[in-house]
Amino acid sequence: MEELAAWHNDATGFDEMIVFVRRNPSSGSCEVEIRTHERSKLQELLSEPNAFALAAQIRKAARGRWRRLDVTAPA
Repeated sequence: MEELAAWHNDATGFDEMIVFVRRNPSSGSCEVEIRTHERSKLQELLSEPNAFALAAQIRKAARGRWRRLDVTAPA
């Protein structure tokens, strides 16, 4: 899976949340992962626009000040 984007809510402990958007290079489908202190949850496979829309909805519904993480692969 190729990481396209990730966001962190700048919280710590039980309130910490990270949202990832990843693409499967062979199929082009994307997944959204929500990682919290307690667990990690993957959403069903989505198109890229729908994956980014879902990630935006998750960030909007969750508390905290979100910042985008650098997910670029080292050269």
